[in-house]
Amino acid sequence: SRRGLGTVHIRYKELDQEQATEFASDLPDRLIADRTPRQDPRFFLAAVTAEFAEQLRESVHARKSDYRKLVSLSRQVANALPADQQAKQLADLIERAEHLPVARKR
Repeated sequence: SRRGLGTVHIRYKELDQEQATEFASDLPDRLIADRTPRQDPRFFLAAVTAEFAEQLRESVHARKSDYRKLVSLSRQVANALPADQQAKQLADLIERAEHLPVARKR
C-alpha cells in the first residue's frame, strides 16, 4: 500500500533567532490524483522537466523512469500549451534523448 507522495521537510531560522524551526508535512496522493496534463499543463511541465533532468544525470531517482512514457507525457503537455515553444522544444529534446545509448540501456 502506498503512503502518499512523500514528506516535505522544512527547516528555517529567523534572522534574529539562534534556534532553527523544523517541521514536516506529508503530501497525500490526492494532491495530484485528479490532475491531467490538459487540466494542469504547467504542473506537468515542471514534473516532466524534473524527471528528464534526473534521467540525464542518471540519478538513482530515475532508475524506474521510462523514456517512452516521458516522451508521451511531454507531448501531451506541449499539446496542452500550443503557444509555449519551450514546452514543444523540451518534448522534442526528450524524444531525441530517448535514442541516445544511455537511454537505451534502461
